[in-house]
Amino acid sequence: DALFTAFYEAAPSLQHLFKTSRTVLAGRFFRGIHQIILSLQDGKEAKQVVETLGFRHLELEVTGPRVACFREAVLEFFNA
Repeated sequence: DALFTAFYEAAPSLQHLFKTSRTVLAGRFFRGIHQIILSLQDGKEAKQVVETLGFRHLELEVTGPRVACFREAVLEFFNA
């Protein structure tokens, strides 16, 4: 929840992209990160996990600036 609070504060104009509650989003985010970390020993599996996560976002307009904003919020959260 704290991660998405940081993100919403950093980029309030992007809040509309997230349709579910912060708690649900946080759970999904950390499960996704967990899946990626577990798959890193096998390049093919890692590629499949990342592609699957990417396909879940096809309905969104994912742009460089939006990704950069989200990345910065995540890095700030983990560095705090």
